[in-house]
Amino acid sequence: MPTPREMQQCWEIVRGFTAEAVQAFLAEIPDGLKRPVNYGLVNMLFFRWAQVDPEAAMQVAMQPPYAEGREAKLIVATAWIERDMEGALKWVKANGDDTLKRFIESTAGQMMAKQDPEGALARAKTESGDTLRGVLFTLGRQMGGSTESRRKYFEMLASVDDENLRRQSLYQLMWHYVEGDRETALTAVEELEESGLLPDQLETFRSEVLRTTMHDRPEDQLEVLMNPEKNAQPEAQINAYGAWAARKPEEAIEWATQHGKVDFISTIVKRQSYDAIRSGWQPGDPNRFQSPSGLRLQIDAWKQQQPNEADAWLQTLPTNVRDHFTSGQATAPNNDDATH
Repeated sequence: MPTPREMQQCWEIVRGFTAEAVQAFLAEIPDGLKRPVNYGLVNMLFFRWAQVDPEAAMQVAMQPPYAEGREAKLIVATAWIERDMEGALKWVKANGDDTLKRFIESTAGQMMAKQDPEGALARAKTESGDTLRGVLFTLGRQMGGSTESRRKYFEMLASVDDENLRRQSLYQLMWHYVEGDRETALTAVEELEESGLLPDQLETFRSEVLRTTMHDRPEDQLEVLMNPEKNAQPEAQINAYGAWAARKPEEAIEWATQHGKVDFISTIVKRQSYDAIRSGWQPGDPNRFQSPSGLRLQIDAWKQQQPNEADAWLQTLPTNVRDHFTSGQATAPNNDDATH
């Protein structure tokens, strides 16, 4: 394999080639794309060709042997967009396959957002959904650094008719923060009222971000979800508790007991029990649904807090399932269990 320095030296030569010279060199490369050094040279030559004659370069890139992979096409598309974005968009609408169309349109959207942040959204609304997606994703990264810039971005999102694209753009923005700065993500969550999402969508999105950002801080997550000012749905609170209970049932039970949330415990008992029954699971069947880890701990906690209610509900279960869950034979806690 050539070193990066050697490839740079090679590019210093190739960047001066005419279209005719590129074609001549491509014809001389042995074994097509099979050798790594040839692969790098071919991509370099196609990039240069697209700089001087992108349509001709694309026609060849879409033919064997170069069409066997997508790399040559995408290399040409990248250079074409940099050289003539309008021409690339016009061509791909009439000639490109779906993969190429998505790539060119989304890349063009990214370029629009970088070149003209103020006018990019209006322009992209006249183009395809992929162009608009590229604009929104790029603007989200560019405008997410402060409360004021996020407010402007949320106002932009609210003007987009495509609800699915609004959600995708918000997820893109939030995961960008979750990976780098969880505190900023949590701050941004509190500003989402201006994002254009409907109330139920807003709550679903908010809960998902909180679940991800606070995976290792379930107490904090539940504190946020239980704040009356946040208007969190009960389902979001139960889901957060259920995820915690699946990972660390003893800690979750202790928290629920201290905070008077026996209803969380009983709901998880019912949910996991019903999941087992619906799956057709039977005690001792190793090939079907296994009894949820920590379920017996949840049942014991419920019986300690509300013995009459717990016993009455347990009597509604099939006898063999009830006996298994209450006889000390249930599976011991395992942090790998899925959340139900």
